Amino acid sequence: LINTFGIDFDGDGYDDQINAIRKVNNPYITLLIGLYNPFRAQYTRTEEIQTEIIQTQTFSYTCMDIIGNHTNALIYSGFAENGDSIMQIFLPKKSDSRFALTKIGDFKSDGSIFIQQLDRYDSYETQQATGISYPVWVYSTDASRGGNTLDQLQTMYVWDQSQNQFIKSAE
Repeated sequence: LINTFGIDFDGDGYDDQINAIRKVNNPYITLLIGLYNPFRAQYTRTEEIQTEIIQTQTFSYTCMDIIGNHTNALIYSGFAENGDSIMQIFLPKKSDSRFALTKIGDFKSDGSIFIQQLDRYDSYETQQATGISYPVWVYSTDASRGGNTLDQLQTMYVWDQSQNQFIKSAE
């Protein structure tokens, strides 16, 4: 067990658990999603996410409403074996008591990746309206410039509701 994170992930009013673990036969960090079942008073493992991250020092994960619809998305980030930055974003969906995760963002770069948190209005805070989605910024080496590693490419990804994922908006 590397870390445990508790949050109401499926929107039922009960705190669920997201555990980061390392299995004996697998060097990569795995995330286990356990939803709390109040009738059984126990957690039920519902999803397992295999990451590409080995080192616990570079690994982090959290939940936040990144798309502005009052639903917490699972976000993890860290560095791969080759040194690339990785960030993946998953949105939970529960229908007819079935739970599933949809990958809405998958980013890799030899530079940095971050989420730009923007101000949301008071109506969002009181859950009367949806809020603005947060863009994801990816910085990488610009290979088209002759391999000069000092040239950086800045790419912005924004949420696209119709495609249910983050798409490239500007470069």
